[in-house]
Amino acid sequence: MLQPWLVSPEWLSNFLASGSIGSFRAPSKMPSSWHNLPIIPIYGAIVPRGSAYMSAISGDGGNISTVEGISEALDQHANSEKIILDIDSPGGVVTGISELADKIYSMRPKVEAYVSGMAASAAYWLASAANKITMSDTAEVGSVGVVMSYTDYSELLAKMGIKIKDIISSNAPLKRVTPDTDDGLSYYQARIDEIASVFVDKIAKYRGVPSAFVLSNFGQGGLIGAKAALSSGMADQISTFKSYGAKVGKAMQDIESLRAEVDALKAENASLKDRIEALKNDSFAAIEAEKKRVAALLGLTSDKDILQEAIMNGLSPGDVAMQIITSGRAQIVQNADQPTAPVISYNKPKESDPGQEMRDGLLAAIRRKSNV
Repeated sequence: MLQPWLVSPEWLSNFLASGSIGSFRAPSKMPSSWHNLPIIPIYGAIVPRGSAYMSAISGDGGNISTVEGISEALDQHANSEKIILDIDSPGGVVTGISELADKIYSMRPKVEAYVSGMAASAAYWLASAANKITMSDTAEVGSVGVVMSYTDYSELLAKMGIKIKDIISSNAPLKRVTPDTDDGLSYYQARIDEIASVFVDKIAKYRGVPSAFVLSNFGQGGLIGAKAALSSGMADQISTFKSYGAKVGKAMQDIESLRAEVDALKAENASLKDRIEALKNDSFAAIEAEKKRVAALLGLTSDKDILQEAIMNGLSPGDVAMQIITSGRAQIVQNADQPTAPVISYNKPKESDPGQEMRDGLLAAIRRKSNV
């Protein structure tokens, strides 16, 4: 069965000719972190997962990246403020790329991509899902498309006297179709066009442009350099890795400083809220106390001058009672039936009158004074 690839055609030709994915190029190694920012390397061909077969054909010094490994690395650093994908890859197989790109996209804005060498096809698919793409000035991106290669060995086998006969069940006429017939070519063309449509639509979504714009401006299957990528919207900036890492690291430090300031303000605000609440409670208590004081004063006398002076100067009911006694301003009425028992004339208070006890005490004091 033919395998669709999301790779640059040059890499696929090299792979088919040599049988080694390690002979393409050995990308430069970057540190696993920079300014305390985790870096996930995506080097060499991208395959779904590691296998003995891929290890065997990678050759000495070869590099492969796995969808499985990249996904696990993203999970490992999910709580980091920023994650950098360091990309130098010709692309890879179709399986798992779309799902991995969606995962990267869901982790925006923390995931950014740095293209140190090449981000072709599947590698660019992953880079486009990141929040920002930064390129080295000599890097290249693109190869947006799907490729499938078919090698016809029929003449070679015929010269060797070898004939291969396939017996296929009658329900599966397309099971061994080959692109050397019109029907077979149409079949495989439809397959890779369907994958390419998903590829283009996802890149358009990630980069915030229409699919038609991707088709006309994102290289049309070819690779383009950093300046052209920047002008066409395939990348966001050009920088060395050192400068880019330092800039991102500084931004993260600023964020940490701002977070510390916000936390301090939150703590101060919480303390202020507690103080306001305490003042509010104290105010309510003071208001209630003042209500009771004024009510007690009103129960002592109806003299407006005395009441105004007492209320304005914060005099207590006891102070006012003594003032009334000593100043002789109490209105004493001689009871005709009891000439030796002078009393203060006052309106009978309601049972709930808070000045009742104070009034009774005042009356008793006046009577004692009158009997002296």
